[in-house]
Formats: sequence, structure tokens, C-alpha cells
Amino acid sequence: MIKIFYGPESAFNKRLPERIRPRTLTQLVNESDMNARGLYFNQEGTRQKPKRTRVSNLVARTHEYARLSNSGLNGFLSILSEYDIENMYFQNPPTLIVNQLKDEYGDNLKIEEHSYNKVDIKKVKKFCDEYDSLILGQQKVSLKITNSLYRIAQGYNNDKPLVLLFYGPSGVGKTETAKFIASILEENLFRKQFSMYQSGEFGNYVFGGNHTESSLARDLLDRESNVILFDEFDKPNQIFYSAFYQMFDEGIFEDKNYKVNLKNSIIICTSNFLDTKDIISSLGEPIYSRIDDTIQFNPLDIETINKLIRLSFEKNYSILSEEDKKLIKPEQTLKGLLELGSGVSNARIVDKFVKEYIFTRIVINRFK
Repeated sequence: MIKIFYGPESAFNKRLPERIRPRTLTQLVNESDMNARGLYFNQEGTRQKPKRTRVSNLVARTHEYARLSNSGLNGFLSILSEYDIENMYFQNPPTLIVNQLKDEYGDNLKIEEHSYNKVDIKKVKKFCDEYDSLILGQQKVSLKITNSLYRIAQGYNNDKPLVLLFYGPSGVGKTETAKFIASILEENLFRKQFSMYQSGEFGNYVFGGNHTESSLARDLLDRESNVILFDEFDKPNQIFYSAFYQMFDEGIFEDKNYKVNLKNSIIICTSNFLDTKDIISSLGEPIYSRIDDTIQFNPLDIETINKLIRLSFEKNYSILSEEDKKLIKPEQTLKGLLELGSGVSNARIVDKFVKEYIFTRIVINRFK
């Protein structure tokens, strides 16, 4: 039996037969290297050619293909030919290996893809019912995203990805919204922060460099979720956006080593753009035209900031020891926080601001 499985390792492991003690690809590659160097000896110490070893089950996981040299990748079947292998299970193999396996085994090769959770009407309703209580101050966002999710729940997107661009200032709920959508689907958000990559490094990561290197395609094959977040999508140079044309249009992403199916996925790009004109100017018309919906997140008003301060104060006050609670006056402390909080505009720093204020009061009253 020869099986190729595309998807995360957790799902791959569940598809393996129970109670098998497999040989790994890494073990076979190491043995093959020793064979090539003639490092096998008999009991008398004489170098000898090893016998063709029988292997009941070979299991190859995503990260193991990087162990292969370029010649090993191109001549992968020659490594397998050194063994008598009964069953082979491959997780996310590079395209070069897939093509060799297809040529060698034809109809005996079985290919499976992991099924990710899909948006249905119940999940759309859950998003609509709960969003405003979790992400404060973005009521217009709630309606627009519900609209988008409804379309894919009803099948109006024709299996292509739903591509959303969230834009607006930092710390107003863009990333938290992506996390919430993933949580509704009961999956862990796949997240890549594009600002972490410099131009040359980003080129190899997106278009695919050597098969031994990390790449976006390989990471996407290994993803646990069909909700994909590209944080700070505005940071790369425009020349890199061509890599996303087919992904956004058809749900296919391909580099020099891997091919990924992203149909029915939800792809969320975040940025700090201020308006649509800014988006088109920075991203370019070709990629902008492939985005299904651009959704603006507004700066938080003072009423929303005050709600966040109250919630953070209640949370942090509740975990104080009884001794520390006696060192601050709750009503007076909250009043001070609300007065100073008028200068806070970022939800991400509210909790830091509240903690610093509370513990400053505690330290002053205890030690000063």
C-alpha cells in the first residue's frame, strides 16, 4: 500500500494503522548514506554490501524531506529500491517525490487530503450573536463579516477562498477577530506575520528556495486550520504579491517544491491602511481586485476604552491577594484609571496600563 496524505501531522497520525512500529524516512536516509559509503562490516570485520532489508511500514513526515540531498530528492526511488517495503505512508511530500511515486506505482498510489471544518449557518449565527460582546467598538465590522461568512456558508463562493482585508489602526481587534473566526470553526488559527521577513528571505519563503528551507507552501500544507491570517500584509514589496494571484483566485498555491489546496479557506490579511485609496496605492490593483471584501476597523472611542478599562480592572483586581486588595481603594483606583485612560487608544495596551497603575498603587502604599 502506498498512500500520500496532505494535511497536518495530527490528522496524518490518526490515519496510520494502529500499533505499527514504522521505520521513518530519516532512518532509511541515514542507512542509505551508510550504504553509499560502504560502512557495513561482517563479524570478521570485512566490508560487505548490505542485504536488501525488509520494511513493513515506512512513514515519512513533512519535516523529514529536508533531510534529503538534492540528488536524494531527484532520485528518491533509488533510495526506496534499497529496501523491500510493504507499506508506505507519506505526509506532504515535495512535488518531485509525488511525480516519481505516480510514475512508479500509478493506480496503486492513493492520495488523501485532510478535510477542514467548514462554515455553516449555525456558525454564522454564532459569530453574529457573540462578536460584539467579544470585540468592542466594531459593530459595523460585525455586520460586514457576517455578510461574508453567510455567502460561503450558502455556497455562493464556489469553493474559492474567501479573501478579506482588515485595515485600520493597531490594537482595535483585527487579529482578535481572525482568532474568533477560527475558534468558531474549532480550529487553531494559521498565522504568519509578514513583517518578520526581509526582502530576500521573503522571496525564498514565498516562491520556494531549496527544499531544505522553510516555505509558505510547506507551512500551509502542515496547517491545522483553514482560517489563514497574513498579518501586516502591507509590509512586503509589491513584486511579491504575484505569488498570491492564483491562491486568491482559485485556492491553489504552488512554489517550486510544493502545491497546496486552499479551496473553501478563509484568508484574512491585516494592515494599518487608512482608506481604500491607500490600499490600492500600496498593494497594487491586481492584488486588490482579488480581495473579496475590505473591512475597516475604526479607532476605539472613549466609551469603548472605558469599557475595556473596567473589564481589565475587574479581572486584575479579582486575582489580588486579600492583603493587596486592602492596599487600594477599588472605586478610587478605577476612577483614576478612567481619568488617565482617555489618552489610551489601543486595546492591546489597556491591560498593561491597568496592571501598571494597580501595582504602582500597591507598591506605594506598601513600601513608601
